[in-house]
Amino acid sequence: MKFGTDGIRGLADGAMTVAALKLGNALGADGKSIFVGRDTRPSGATILNAFAAGVIRAGGRVIDLGVIPTAGVAYATARGCGDYGVVISASHNPEEYNGLKVFDGSGYKLGDKREQLISEAMDKEMQGDYTGAFIQDKVYAKSYEDSLILAGSDLGGMRILLDCANGAAYRIAPEVFRKLGASVTCVGVNPDGGINAGCGSTCVDTLKDRCAGTEWDAAFTFDGDSDRLIAMDERGGIIDGDRIMYYIACRWAAKGMLTPKIAVGTVLSNTGTEMAFAQQGIRFMRSDVGDKYVMDKMGESGAPIGGEQSGHIILAPYSTTGDGILSAVIFASLLKEHGIKASEAGAYPLYPQVSESVIVEDKDAVISSEELSALKDRWTAALGGGRVLVRASGTEPKIRIMAECMDMDLAKVCVREIADMCVKLR
Repeated sequence: MKFGTDGIRGLADGAMTVAALKLGNALGADGKSIFVGRDTRPSGATILNAFAAGVIRAGGRVIDLGVIPTAGVAYATARGCGDYGVVISASHNPEEYNGLKVFDGSGYKLGDKREQLISEAMDKEMQGDYTGAFIQDKVYAKSYEDSLILAGSDLGGMRILLDCANGAAYRIAPEVFRKLGASVTCVGVNPDGGINAGCGSTCVDTLKDRCAGTEWDAAFTFDGDSDRLIAMDERGGIIDGDRIMYYIACRWAAKGMLTPKIAVGTVLSNTGTEMAFAQQGIRFMRSDVGDKYVMDKMGESGAPIGGEQSGHIILAPYSTTGDGILSAVIFASLLKEHGIKASEAGAYPLYPQVSESVIVEDKDAVISSEELSALKDRWTAALGGGRVLVRASGTEPKIRIMAECMDMDLAKVCVREIADMCVKLR
């Protein structure tokens, strides 16, 4: 199995278990210390055991953090002087999937070149004489929770609705918001209830119906490993990652905290988002899709904030990676501090945007098709200043299509025709 946009990911089958074993052996060489955390998937324990076996054979040391958000692993790795951090999770994907994300000793996701070197090491014969160790640790999880509380402010009087996707945030997110003084209502907090199953950030559009009769000032939904955040205002309006990032950036800029005045989005970010940032005097830069590419662009530009529509938001003064709980805490604290409603935060006009995903057998062959490329170019010209994006998913066997222009009907026709072409080519 190969590294993709966000680590190694696929069905939680024998191939994934073997990949975990080989990854552990590649990372654990020369006595390396590796912090490991996971989400609530049933396959997590099996994959952890395989990974740990590989590390121990290589002479390395595994520090097991248990069920913890992805950002918690990055936090522990950096503060615990680990050589690597590894997260066993498939993020927003269904329960039958799992994966392996790798952080360096500073808590940052690995770049493509380093991932390639590790992949080459995984292809070699396993090494070692089983002199490593396995340690369970709860101290860093508690320290991570405390850091989230310190990042926020008093939320007394606020009514907060949380959807934790039956995932890694199921315990820690409610605890953090309650300790900050909020009145908290929770759904998706059953670790055995099916991760991402009809809940969490990928199902935010159903949250209002699922919580009918409940009143809240802001609702926050996380994905399986809690590195994403999608919010909902008091009326049930959805606030995506770009809008959350915009509101935080504008408030930071007003306080002189946005230095330099740069924010990073992705090629999927709406043109309306770019224009809204420009109107606030904030330069908006775009990266490829994937939070590690957002982080790379932030590092190049010095931007203190970056994120994706999907809810990965990186707040550099606080974290080295996307952290849904942290973003929710900061967003809620700013709402309370300025006394405004969630529906008033980050409101700006958007260009109509249409998206669709198509399942294919060979996404690399489809995306490299000259026929598909020519069709995309024709539609780019036809949209008259609009945008067309066709890309292979980094985590699933899908081609993702997006069209953006002022004519919604034209954008729909564009996406439908390109989707039909992908079906033909698959």
